[in-house]
Amino acid sequence: MKKKNDLSSPNQQPIQPWRLLDKKNVFKSKWLEVNKEKVSLSNGKVIEDFYTLSGEKLVCIVAVTRDYKIVLVKQYRHGAKKVLWDIPGGGVNKKEIFIEAAKRELAEETGYESPKWIALGQFYPDPARSSTIKKIFLALDAFLSPKLKREEIFTELVALEQIKLMIKEHQIKELGANLAIILALQRLKGRK
Repeated sequence: MKKKNDLSSPNQQPIQPWRLLDKKNVFKSKWLEVNKEKVSLSNGKVIEDFYTLSGEKLVCIVAVTRDYKIVLVKQYRHGAKKVLWDIPGGGVNKKEIFIEAAKRELAEETGYESPKWIALGQFYPDPARSSTIKKIFLALDAFLSPKLKREEIFTELVALEQIKLMIKEHQIKELGANLAIILALQRLKGRK
């Protein structure tokens, strides 16, 4: 009998994880940690220099106002060398849990708060090289709080129909934001 998460076909052996033979940290900074790993594949082949990034915990938030507008942020992303549309999000601090980080990031980046939070799932942004995990949250009935000080990030409220068009026309380039918005739109079906 097949296990629930077994994606192998009936004629194949189950996929085996690689064995870690050695791991050396080759670079570490406040923002990034790179490791050189020696690994053995399930077929016995050894890779001497497989580079990985140490994972971090991240959150992203689809904040929806009472009148069904999504809070987008627009900011410069140096890796892409472009100003991009995105949704609020960021890192989870050491003694923080995911939901606390989501609430903090939404407030810091946009000045918005929400009384209703729903976890929509999680994903690995780059599973080939990193163990980083990103959790997606839907923040309902979001409102701009006059008491919050926020980062200098451009925000815009976008109607649901417009956000669908932005995704269809590839105006939102960040993969995780696209996934989060699509999951949020599925959850919101029938609410408006």
